[in-house]
Amino acid sequence: MNALIKKEIRLILPAWIAAMLLVILPIWIIPPNLDSYHIYTLALGFLFLGLASFGQEFSFRTFSLSLSQPISRRHFWLVKITTLIVAIMLILFAMLILAEIRYDFYHRSFFVPPLGPVIVTLLIASVACSGGLWTTLLLRQVTGAFWFALLVPMIILTLFVGLSEHFQFADTTEEILGLVVFTIYSIAGFFWARHLFLNAQDTQWTGGEISFQWRKRISERANVSSRPRHWFSALVRKEIQSQQINLLIAAVVLALHLAAQITLKLHPGFENPNIHGMLEMTWGLWLLMPLLIGSSAVAEERRLGIIELQLCLPVSRRMQLFIKFSAALILSLILGGVMPILIESPKDFVTTFTHFDYWIFAVATSVFFISFYASTLARTTLQAIGLAIVVTVAIYFYEAASAIAIVRFGHGYTAEQFGIQILKIYLGLPILLLTFGWLTFRNFKWLHENWKLWRRNIIVVLAAFATIFILSNAIYLRAWEFLTPADKPHGLARLSESDRQNC
Repeated sequence: MNALIKKEIRLILPAWIAAMLLVILPIWIIPPNLDSYHIYTLALGFLFLGLASFGQEFSFRTFSLSLSQPISRRHFWLVKITTLIVAIMLILFAMLILAEIRYDFYHRSFFVPPLGPVIVTLLIASVACSGGLWTTLLLRQVTGAFWFALLVPMIILTLFVGLSEHFQFADTTEEILGLVVFTIYSIAGFFWARHLFLNAQDTQWTGGEISFQWRKRISERANVSSRPRHWFSALVRKEIQSQQINLLIAAVVLALHLAAQITLKLHPGFENPNIHGMLEMTWGLWLLMPLLIGSSAVAEERRLGIIELQLCLPVSRRMQLFIKFSAALILSLILGGVMPILIESPKDFVTTFTHFDYWIFAVATSVFFISFYASTLARTTLQAIGLAIVVTVAIYFYEAASAIAIVRFGHGYTAEQFGIQILKIYLGLPILLLTFGWLTFRNFKWLHENWKLWRRNIIVVLAAFATIFILSNAIYLRAWEFLTPADKPHGLARLSESDRQNC
């Protein structure tokens, strides 16, 4: 195999694995009546794949070396795009096979994919990948490219929805126009990315260093003052400054969320329920903020090469990690939990925190914690996002898959099996929390990510899962011995249908 092709495969392989998990797993996990949620994971997976092609080059600072090779840029572009297309087709093929298995499982018949969903899937893949290509080449920064590639199609969709409702297009006309608009966007993004690559320079001016005006005024006042700044406030300000790109993107998400709310207020009834549902789900963009904040916390410092200097500061590493974790967690809870509540129910803000389900804060905290742990294992933000997806899938299948199986197929489980699975969940969560917390601190002190670091994490995580399995079975079997025969239930098969659903 050509060395250039091998290099491209190694570049996109982590993102391809993450995209594969995001695309095919929800097909089986999400119930059949929630198929619309596959669209979001589908777009996110292909977006990661589109960003990885050039994003990894910029993150590893090998883009200039690639341009200096004795190979024409057109050939270099052809190899990259061909590798990307093959990766996309493999994901779509796996998606089709899994959809066939899932359909046969529920309906006991052969699955013939309708033409409409096939076109929508191909369109989402082309929009996400082309957006990832041109934004990465334009900005040369993965975090900014991720948000621009995600938000630009949503802004186009919002404007298109407003125009279609204003002119009252028919359903068929609206679908055809939407298909044409996003097809043009995909083609234009592809050729714009090709133009940017063929005319790319070693370095590119991007408008200078991004810095808030209030941050500049604080620095000026600090320089004028003769009193030295306390190390704690200096570290906190450094962490906030490192998240400035995410704060700028949060302002864009805020504008898009407000635009969606205004559109729903002006046009409360949409003829197309899918568009109405997508506008109502705009708040879900805020849940991506904990993912980006946690993934960039440590990985970006490794990429920029400043983590070595930070660990040499006269501050304990525990305190540095505590400040970094706390500052990023507070930003994640504000942007991932408070902001959507404020916008979705501004009149009931006081009663929101007393009656609102706190699941959104639990989700934001879980996403941030996993992404922060993944950031301590990675060198770039994109790698951290992929690792966070892999870790989430592993935890889900070990801790939650058995519980979901009980809900769907509870009539086939005995009471003993049901009790062991529930005990695994309650016993496994604190063990995994302590395990990932300890590994996060150990990884933070490690200067460079390498195979030794990965091997230690894999061994410890597998040992934690084995410990959960052994302890849960031992504790349950020991408790089972103290029950009398009259107290032992004979299985879930004798429960009523309502009792099984409650279980």
